[in-house]
Amino acid sequence: YGFAGGSDLYFSDATNISRTLDIAVAGVAGGIRFDIPWYYVQNQQATFNWTIVDTIVAQANSRNLFVLGSIVSSPPWAAATNSGSPWVRPRSATEYADFCAAVATRYRGQIDAYEIWNEPNGTLFFSPSVDPVFYTSMVKAAYPKIKAVDPSVTVLARYSGLGDDSIG
Repeated sequence: YGFAGGSDLYFSDATNISRTLDIAVAGVAGGIRFDIPWYYVQNQQATFNWTIVDTIVAQANSRNLFVLGSIVSSPPWAAATNSGSPWVRPRSATEYADFCAAVATRYRGQIDAYEIWNEPNGTLFFSPSVDPVFYTSMVKAAYPKIKAVDPSVTVLARYSGLGDDSIG
């Protein structure tokens, strides 16, 4: 069994992260899935803020949880549109893959699996429009960069259907 913390954990403090993971473990969770939001980790092109991700990963590891990080959201400088929303797909699969490599480098041996984006088949999280061809280019760019850094890690891609199933 696993626990999906999504962005809730990312926007928590260390005390709440600890409490949440304790509850997950007490409820027999063997793993956790949470968002690693590029938008917040690298909001400025040359600056990284790993603080919250470091805390989540360290606390999950201290509880021997399987860790799945979903690498999501584009910072303004790398977004396909300038809407200001973090839920915009990247303008470049290569830039996204570079961030994925930075994540894999930092958390080598600490994160068990990575998910390439969250719900890329819906405009809610992959604005401005669903684009299976572009999503495929993201997977093809990110997979080898992640595996080059950490060959033992699992890389997941998911795309259910061609329609926008995030509405309604």
